[in-house]
Amino acid sequence: MKPTRGFTLLELVIVVLILTVMSGVVGRLWIGMEKVNRMASTNLHQANQGELVLERLRSDIESSIQAQTPDDALLALTQIEDGFQQRTVRYVIEDGDLVRDVSNALPETVTSLNGAHLAVSITGGMVRLEWARPGVERPGQRKGQRLLLLASVKGARP
Repeated sequence: MKPTRGFTLLELVIVVLILTVMSGVVGRLWIGMEKVNRMASTNLHQANQGELVLERLRSDIESSIQAQTPDDALLALTQIEDGFQQRTVRYVIEDGDLVRDVSNALPETVTSLNGAHLAVSITGGMVRLEWARPGVERPGQRKGQRLLLLASVKGARP
């Protein structure tokens, strides 16, 4: 009688068990990496959103002759159009959205704040803007984001 070649049932069960454990470990690693990637992508989007908002505000501030923080708005800017005509640009927060309201145009939603905080302070002709977003410490995510911008109105010295 010739010896038979092949695997025993016990060997096959062990191989299947090892493959099952390995695929479970790889699956968990994959899911974890997807979560980290999603959080990093969200952080990047939120930081970019803050930078765009601050850039828009900076542009309006630098083309203004006066900046104020009235009680009914986050920021009010006085600008000169066409060399002589004054207009007021007001930034207000309505229902969690930052809205840009120009005196001779329809209000425009700049962005949804989605939990972010926008603070404005004015000293002389310098306007300090702070965009802050609280965060929860998780892998791949900073414990909050904070962007600062200093801008000056026309004619103000930094």
